Amino acid sequence: MGSQGGATSSGAAGPRGGGVIRLKVGAVLQLDGTLDATGLSGTSGAGGGSGGSIWVTTDHFRGHGVMSSSGGQGSGGGGAGGRIAVHIEDKDEFRGDLLALGGSGTSGNYGGTGTVYVEEIKNGETFTRLYLNNQYADPPIPFILNERNPRIDVKSRPDHNQADYAFEEVTLQGEANQKFFIEYTVSEGRRSTPPVNFELNINGSVYLPADFRTKGNRDEPFVWNGLVIGVFNFTVPEGKMLNLGEECSNGQINDGSFISPPTKGTLQLDLLELRASSRLTYPTNLQFKLGELLMRYASVIEAETVHVKSSFIFVEGDAVIDTSGRGPDSGSGDQPGGVIDGTPGTGTGAGHGGFGGGTDVLGFTTGTSYGSYVMPTHSGSSGGGDYSGAGGSTMRIEDMDIFLPMGRWIWSWLWGAGGRIAVHVGWRREFSGIYEAFGGLGGPNNGEDNGGNAAGGTVYYTDTNQGLNHRKALPSNTSEISYEDGFTKLLLDNDNRNHALPTVIENDEGTATYEIDEVEINNHVVLWLHEKDARLTVHKFIGDRTGLLHMRYTQVMYCEVVESMSGITVAPVSYKIDAGTEVVFPSTLFILGTRSHIDGLITGVMDVYFAEGADTIFTSTSQTLW
Repeated sequence: MGSQGGATSSGAAGPRGGGVIRLKVGAVLQLDGTLDATGLSGTSGAGGGSGGSIWVTTDHFRGHGVMSSSGGQGSGGGGAGGRIAVHIEDKDEFRGDLLALGGSGTSGNYGGTGTVYVEEIKNGETFTRLYLNNQYADPPIPFILNERNPRIDVKSRPDHNQADYAFEEVTLQGEANQKFFIEYTVSEGRRSTPPVNFELNINGSVYLPADFRTKGNRDEPFVWNGLVIGVFNFTVPEGKMLNLGEECSNGQINDGSFISPPTKGTLQLDLLELRASSRLTYPTNLQFKLGELLMRYASVIEAETVHVKSSFIFVEGDAVIDTSGRGPDSGSGDQPGGVIDGTPGTGTGAGHGGFGGGTDVLGFTTGTSYGSYVMPTHSGSSGGGDYSGAGGSTMRIEDMDIFLPMGRWIWSWLWGAGGRIAVHVGWRREFSGIYEAFGGLGGPNNGEDNGGNAAGGTVYYTDTNQGLNHRKALPSNTSEISYEDGFTKLLLDNDNRNHALPTVIENDEGTATYEIDEVEINNHVVLWLHEKDARLTVHKFIGDRTGLLHMRYTQVMYCEVVESMSGITVAPVSYKIDAGTEVVFPSTLFILGTRSHIDGLITGVMDVYFAEGADTIFTSTSQTLW
């Protein structure tokens, strides 16, 4: 039976709920009238009574009448809908109304939806339908299924997948909320596009078919913070958001056991597709193990960190994988910014691939460089001062084939130094887009030659260059074959934001030997080597003549010196060679850079040519050796 509504404002008893109707019809039930188990309405502040129960069993059901177990209207809150169940052994031809709606409330919320359940025998098989209508109650009110279908115990007909509740068809209207096995049957590969919204909470689980596409009307039609089982292909519809919680996971089962154990925060799918302008968000460290990742126009993946392992990644124009501003904040990180002396609350920029804006390049106290330029794994650091910006975080993309027409990876600098980008290509690099690791812009005193703007970061990539036939295989203890990089390049560009602060190359192992096939320096970047005794070999320099390579301490560089190769170098960069350092050049040296300063040792040069505008200073400590 239905329950009584809440009391009136004067304390009088609330309205009664609906009663119970039980009909057993041996042959035909022709309903053109009404079966009414509606709850009564409340007045004077009383809530509505809830709907009662109607249970009908018949061989043949037809007519155009009404069954109602709706809740009563309340002058407070409305009464909840009741229960209707119709069990049909032969044929369903009823075209009337089955209503189990929540009652409206004049000064409160709608009552929650009741349930309408129809069970019909079709070709000897039981076909079940469940109808729910929450009438767009705001906030939505959940309903509860709290007893098993009698046929499980009485007729020994188990539900699908041994579930407590199973339905061939569920109709959800008016934002009804609940958790289900969604169109799922073991060993059936099929696509499902249910027009409903899902909220999967911590410790909850949902069984989905192999190909699943969300289609609810909310901005976040699928909130995923539990375990999803069975799905291989998952599609986020155009303009919608997939909200992943920290407890999200998924897995596939075979004979009741997981093929691989689910891992919280890791999604394992054959295909993840984000349609145009869709968004996937995750609060912390997101990991994907995918066959394919398809990101359509202007779609976004954002998380604190992103780690993707995939066989194929396709990122269309304006699509973004974004970890910007999700690194350390509030003065934390490997090299956070400091506070400028005499200006309380005003901070310097954080360092990473280079020095942060305002950093003291002599004292090296805050905002200096860190992290490997070849295998970057560090987050950015927070800036200094009272309102410092957070550093950019990290992303790791492991892929057999990436197609990036005009999409973007974004690590943010936020007024600090540029970070580090490294792209290791195992077979073929055909990318013609843009790599950017600019330093951030400073405050009002952000001139090019002072420390206001930050130094740029590093961009490093490899290429096969001449194909696998020209690459050396590396020894390995596994069955997998790996090869040396066929070509390596370091790209340095800071958009003319600072002419003084250095970009620094280093690695996490502390080794001091670097060899790079090609270094490109543009727009007044200053390049340092981190270790005092570093050794750098560069086979070719290219650039716009404004870049500066600064050799310090006891460092040594071999510039375009390769046995049996050309004995000439025409490098469009400047050299700053400190006393005590050495640079080895080919026998013929063309200096094109606009700001060279030689205090140290030049080795191997017999002929030197200075291009027009190549201002060069030799001091009393400079030397040559051949």
